[in-house]
Amino acid sequence: MRSASSNEAVENLIAVAYSVGADRYSRRYLKHGKRVECLLATLTLGHLRDHASWDALVLQTMAADSVTSIHAFQALVQIDAAAAAQQLTPLMLARNDWAISHIAGILQPAHAAFMLPLLEAADEIRAAHLIRSLRLIEALQLPLSHIATLKLLDKENASDTIIAALRIANDASLLPYIRPHLQHPDWRVRGQAAKVLGRIGEHPDVNRLIPLLADAEWWVRYRAAQSLVGIPFLSMAEIELLRNNLSDRFARDMLGQAIAERQTS
Repeated sequence: MRSASSNEAVENLIAVAYSVGADRYSRRYLKHGKRVECLLATLTLGHLRDHASWDALVLQTMAADSVTSIHAFQALVQIDAAAAAQQLTPLMLARNDWAISHIAGILQPAHAAFMLPLLEAADEIRAAHLIRSLRLIEALQLPLSHIATLKLLDKENASDTIIAALRIANDASLLPYIRPHLQHPDWRVRGQAAKVLGRIGEHPDVNRLIPLLADAEWWVRYRAAQSLVGIPFLSMAEIELLRNNLSDRFARDMLGQAIAERQTS
């Protein structure tokens, strides 16, 4: 069914599967089969878009077994993405054993249905599963509002919240709120802020990144060097000149490493 080349072909295959009782056998295995049989039944019912198995699959999403539960979630998204988003978004965010990358792969074809619940979850700073919401928003490239992003970038927020916000910041108008985090006491925040400047930074940000080449934390130095090498408006000759003018040996070495990585990539 997954290899069918058109919606019509998929519908024809589903009709054939129903005509031979695949839905009945699958629902039986879902309830009474062994683990492998249950997983196969779950996958089949999702492909069949079998609404009759909805309640049984919802029950499976609560299973302790993360493989069983996430495949049940996937089947429900295939059956009715809008209903799954309305009913299961809180569970999806609460299941820390479901990998963000796996969830994002499931939601990608149906991201429109989950956009509003995820954006609403990200709008509440004190939400229990805020970070997971933001990670999914990042993975699905959903448009978080300017106001919501500003709230998340507030220096009073927890480091993990600021980092998640920096990962999705792609608007140059946010730069005045991103630059102060280059001096954040948490090195993870400083490193992520440096990385953002490599994406959306402006000419004056070169002078803000240079001091980070001598940061006490290796990862901050590395991110700053990567950003300087990756900024589109700096030529390689300018970067080499910058490196030669650095007085700190560790800063020179780090920028040299980033230059070498770019040249060999």
